[in-house]
Amino acid sequence: MTFAYEISEDDYVGAMMLGSSLKLRSLVRLGVLILLFVAFVVWFNLETLDSILGTFGGIVLFVVLYLFVLRRFVVPSSIRKYYRKYKLIQEPMSVRLSENGIELTSASTGSRLQWDCFLGWRENDEYFLLALAPRMYQILPKRIAAEGFDFDQLRSRLEAAGQPAI
Repeated sequence: MTFAYEISEDDYVGAMMLGSSLKLRSLVRLGVLILLFVAFVVWFNLETLDSILGTFGGIVLFVVLYLFVLRRFVVPSSIRKYYRKYKLIQEPMSVRLSENGIELTSASTGSRLQWDCFLGWRENDEYFLLALAPRMYQILPKRIAAEGFDFDQLRSRLEAAGQPAI
């Protein structure tokens, strides 16, 4: 059975934010970098404990505020600009599951992708993303489940093909 859907600008922003969300590994790397920087400051600035704690607090505050502004304002604004230029994503699309893969069609294009073509998948309550390449996803809005699209079957077929959740 074929299911039709459209990707709105808000859908695109939400899905791309999901696709770009930091994984635990990235957060650990960020924490290690902060600790290395603090160690560097401590090594070369052993005058007082207060100055060390002040420097560390300032660095942490700056990083948190920077990431907040980036994630809440800068990145979504950029994604919206990309959406407006990306005419293909604005077309009505349809999706169909088969035993061998997934079929995606729009007025301009169509593709039949085997299960082993994907690098993995990611989902939240609103979107299911199929990773075609690093940071490149096919977006399936979860609202098509109301029409009968079976995300459990999609998930199980991906897992059977060895495609991990990423």
